[in-house]
Amino acid sequence: SADNFTVETGGSERLRIGPTGISTFTGNVSLIAGGAERLNLAHVSGGDVLIKNPTDAYLAFGTNDTERLRITNTGFLGLGTATPLNLYRSFSIAGPANDQGGVIELTTLDKSSRSLVFNDSNGLFVQTPTNHNITFRTNGANDRLVVTNAGDVEFKGVNGVTTAFFDKSANALNFVDDAKATFGTGVDLQIYHSSNSNIIDTPTSRSLQIKGNGI
Repeated sequence: SADNFTVETGGSERLRIGPTGISTFTGNVSLIAGGAERLNLAHVSGGDVLIKNPTDAYLAFGTNDTERLRITNTGFLGLGTATPLNLYRSFSIAGPANDQGGVIELTTLDKSSRSLVFNDSNGLFVQTPTNHNITFRTNGANDRLVVTNAGDVEFKGVNGVTTAFFDKSANALNFVDDAKATFGTGVDLQIYHSSNSNIIDTPTSRSLQIKGNGI
């Protein structure tokens, strides 16, 4: 119609520009420069779309006339850096100079809970700006270590039960009943509390010495 501009090849419509300026392409969209295809936008199947650089070169995305994200020709991803770490399945984030470096923010949808992972000249930091704990898990959803928002550290045993914890306010390391502090190769010494008993035990054939004043 008069409101549309269309281009046809081989008896089929390939391009349509509508009255609102929206362009519709049928088939792949390619950018060619220097005699080679540099960018290809293609419909793969179903609702899947593939954006690729067919040549042996990187693919970059930018805003405000500045590159922000780069995928190298070997598949490494960098945010804010043109040279992501060249390691297996690496992901690099670089921040501007004199700040916290690359920052990963993990947040709930409503942003009621936020966590940050970042690196600066003092090392690596894992931070919860909100009033929450940091929990480390292994083997699925099994808690192993919890750093509370008060600064206490809880060590978890079977079924997530706390076996020992560092009490920040008391500056003390506490063991629950039957949780043992062991020393030496082969468990030469054990110290623990069980029921109403305080126990110092040498399970192996070792002597027990109590010294004072350097004697």
